[in-house]
Amino acid sequence: MPATPDAWIAEVAAGLAAAVPDPDVDPEAWRAVAADMLEDPRYRGLEPAAAVAEFVRREVE
Repeated sequence: MPATPDAWIAEVAAGLAAAVPDPDVDPEAWRAVAADMLEDPRYRGLEPAAAVAEFVRREVE
Protein backbone atom coordinates (compact mmCIF):
# COMPACT_ATOMS: atom_id res chain seq x y z
CA MET A 1 0.00 0.00 0.00
CA PRO A 2 1.16 3.54 -0.64
CA ALA A 3 2.33 5.41 2.43
CA THR A 4 -0.62 7.81 2.61
CA PRO A 5 -4.25 7.92 1.52
CA ASP A 6 -3.37 10.81 -0.83
CA ALA A 7 -0.70 8.69 -2.50
CA TRP A 8 -3.20 5.81 -2.91
CA ILE A 9 -5.75 8.20 -4.43
CA ALA A 10 -3.15 9.64 -6.82
CA GLU A 11 -2.03 6.18 -7.98
CA VAL A 12 -5.59 4.94 -8.43
CA ALA A 13 -6.63 8.11 -10.28
CA ALA A 14 -3.69 7.72 -12.67
CA GLY A 15 -4.53 4.06 -13.16
CA LEU A 16 -8.17 4.84 -13.89
CA ALA A 17 -7.22 7.52 -16.41
CA ALA A 18 -4.97 5.00 -18.18
CA ALA A 19 -7.47 2.12 -18.00
CA VAL A 20 -10.48 4.17 -19.12
CA PRO A 21 -9.03 6.79 -21.47
CA ASP A 22 -11.51 9.54 -22.16
CA PRO A 23 -10.25 12.98 -23.13
CA ASP A 24 -13.52 14.51 -21.95
CA VAL A 25 -12.98 13.38 -18.35
CA ASP A 26 -11.17 15.91 -16.18
CA PRO A 27 -8.29 14.33 -14.21
CA GLU A 28 -9.83 15.78 -11.04
CA ALA A 29 -12.90 13.66 -11.72
CA TRP A 30 -10.74 10.54 -11.54
CA ARG A 31 -9.30 11.81 -8.24
CA ALA A 32 -12.85 12.15 -6.90
CA VAL A 33 -13.69 8.61 -8.01
CA ALA A 34 -10.50 7.31 -6.39
CA ALA A 35 -11.28 9.16 -3.15
CA ASP A 36 -14.73 7.54 -3.10
CA MET A 37 -13.13 4.15 -3.76
CA LEU A 38 -10.84 4.58 -0.75
CA GLU A 39 -13.95 4.71 1.45
CA ASP A 40 -15.64 1.76 -0.28
CA PRO A 41 -15.10 -1.59 1.48
CA ARG A 42 -14.85 -3.33 -1.90
CA TYR A 43 -11.61 -1.45 -2.64
CA ARG A 44 -10.23 -0.55 0.78
CA GLY A 45 -7.03 -2.43 1.51
CA LEU A 46 -6.28 -3.22 -2.11
CA GLU A 47 -3.11 -2.13 -3.83
CA PRO A 48 -3.81 0.64 -6.36
CA ALA A 49 -3.43 -1.62 -9.42
CA ALA A 50 -5.78 -4.18 -7.91
CA ALA A 51 -8.32 -1.48 -7.05
CA VAL A 52 -8.23 -0.17 -10.63
CA ALA A 53 -8.67 -3.68 -12.04
CA GLU A 54 -11.60 -4.35 -9.71
CA PHE A 55 -13.23 -1.03 -10.60
CA VAL A 56 -12.89 -1.74 -14.33
CA ARG A 57 -14.28 -5.24 -13.84
CA ARG A 58 -17.29 -3.98 -11.85
CA GLU A 59 -18.07 -0.65 -13.49
CA VAL A 60 -16.72 -0.65 -17.03
CA GLU A 61 -16.84 -4.13 -18.53
